[in-house]
Amino acid sequence: MNRFRNGALLATVFVVGCATSQVASHFFAPPVGASTNPTRWEYLCMDRYSDAQSLQEAANLAGREGWELSGAAGGRGGPHTTELYVWCFKRPLGPDRAPGASRGQTP
Repeated sequence: MNRFRNGALLATVFVVGCATSQVASHFFAPPVGASTNPTRWEYLCMDRYSDAQSLQEAANLAGREGWELSGAAGGRGGPHTTELYVWCFKRPLGPDRAPGASRGQTP
């Protein structure tokens, strides 16, 4: 009897969990329709060795061109004793721009 009760309780919890996950997903994350166009991004990454001033200037230039910072890292590695800074930027890929169209414009 106890075994049957545990099995029934487990089955009930499973069914309720499945049902609530299906209902909750409509409230918190609506499904993406086939007719929507998700944003496409282009990326730009730059690195500098311990030269915060030139990195700041390059980042300001990138910002003026519509880039926004999406990730950054820094650390020491390899034969270099100075810190390497790597910053990655992104911006929406417009209908008139192909990926990588502005490469080389931003230092």
